[in-house]
Amino acid sequence: MISSFYAGVSGLHVNQLWLDIVGENLANVNTTGFKKSRPIFEDILNQNYKPAQESQDGIGGINPMQIGNGATMASVEVLHKQGTDIITDKNTDVAIIGEGSFFVVNDGISPYDLYTRAGTFNFDPSGNLANQSGLKVQGWNALRDDITDYLIKNDSNKTLLDTDLPLEGVKIVRNDILPGEATTKLTLSSGLNSQQSIAIDPVSLGFTKNIESVVPVGAGLKTLNTAAAWADAGFNKTPNGMISINGAEFKIGGDGGYGSPLVLMNAINQSAQAGVTINYVGGKFIISPDNPGVDIALTETPITPGQGFFTQSMIKAGTKETPYIYNTSFNTQIQFEHLLDPNNPDKNYYRWRAVDPLTTELLTTN
Repeated sequence: MISSFYAGVSGLHVNQLWLDIVGENLANVNTTGFKKSRPIFEDILNQNYKPAQESQDGIGGINPMQIGNGATMASVEVLHKQGTDIITDKNTDVAIIGEGSFFVVNDGISPYDLYTRAGTFNFDPSGNLANQSGLKVQGWNALRDDITDYLIKNDSNKTLLDTDLPLEGVKIVRNDILPGEATTKLTLSSGLNSQQSIAIDPVSLGFTKNIESVVPVGAGLKTLNTAAAWADAGFNKTPNGMISINGAEFKIGGDGGYGSPLVLMNAINQSAQAGVTINYVGGKFIISPDNPGVDIALTETPITPGQGFFTQSMIKAGTKETPYIYNTSFNTQIQFEHLLDPNNPDKNYYRWRAVDPLTTELLTTN
């Protein structure tokens, strides 16, 4: 009877300890650098009322008769797991990534250093980097001249550290003074105003843009067969109706119409009124103006909606009332800027840029 009460009470006791540990973990959920703990339970040595017996003379073995005496707390483990990094936007808040590393702090009096994972630091009025308890973060400060107390710099104009020296409190002195040095190098760079007279005059250039389109073809085909009849040429849908180029009209198929894409292209290329040259190269139609820079007006009137020649060729066209106009001219101006090189004053360098001749704004290319 007494054993049963003791076992029950021991269970209540260890579970109370478990709740205490859980409460500690919850209470410190926002504590910087806190590591949660977990309890490890074990049972108390069992009381043996009857020993085990081995099997003999055909009779099987018998397990021992044991009664437990309850549970106890074996240990409390601290889980040293990397916590979640939090961005605080404060320069003196730092964190350590990885296990086994700590910040070293000291009160400046005790010979013993303390270790912490909490990186919430601040500068005190004297410039010492310290934690919330006023303990100074230990490290190495930049070396100073023993006579002038100025910071010592190397040839690269950087301060020096000596990690062989004992650790000391990290200190940042505001408005610190560096030794004065004479200027040894002066660099000058400049660019001339592009609107002023320069050694090289701007160059005006004109280009002609073509109309190009990749033509979708039927299943299993790679390109059109322009010599075949319209129904067999390979279009997704057979073109029909009328098209117009700069007012010159051409009929697609049917009575009096052109029987294939190739025949249509020959007729267009021979038309002085159309004023363009059309070719089918590399799976796409290319329409070029005979006179560079001249606009091209395209219309189509299909018998079946959506089956005009230009629509099936992926070329945008308008109607008779509202033709679609392609502007084939592209003008640009190349401007030059004279650059100065102080290291090579006897040499001339120029930078060029492409601009719109009317607005002088930079041009972009596709």
